Amino acid sequence: MPESNEDYESKIKQLEESLEESRRLLEEEKKHSEEYLNKLRYLQAEFENMKKRMIKDIENSRLQYTCKLIGKIITPIEELDLALASCKENCDMNKFIEGIRMISLKFKNILTEEGVTEIEAEGKMFDPAFHEAVQFQESRDHPDNYVICELRKGYRLNERVIRPSMVIVCKHVEEGVKNNG
Repeated sequence: MPESNEDYESKIKQLEESLEESRRLLEEEKKHSEEYLNKLRYLQAEFENMKKRMIKDIENSRLQYTCKLIGKIITPIEELDLALASCKENCDMNKFIEGIRMISLKFKNILTEEGVTEIEAEGKMFDPAFHEAVQFQESRDHPDNYVICELRKGYRLNERVIRPSMVIVCKHVEEGVKNNG
């Protein structure tokens, strides 16, 4: 049976209403997606600004620390200059040596304040994490890998090695045995 014009018109009207509802929902979703996109852009810009601020803060902290450290070092350097200048005019070697000893102590105190410590080497067992062996020396008096002599001090900052100790390490030999190699 053929449908009447009213049925067609009713269906067309329903379809038009449905289409209009779909357009309205699409516009709402478009607005939501634009809001989300704007929020995302805002958060991205905020993140970039925060990143720039953090980099600037780190640079400022580094500069502030460097200035503080240099400020500590300037005084002993000036004292060295004074000691050298006074030695040109009339040099009392005992006073000069004592002055240099005091300046050396000031530098060591600065290092200590900054968390720098000397690495113990002489009389210890060789540890490649802290010592650099530059020579081996045969000995009957010490066990293998015993540090016989420290040629240059080593230093650590907290647990990090700044410079290993340069050492001479024992190569133990038995009584009456001489190594020809």
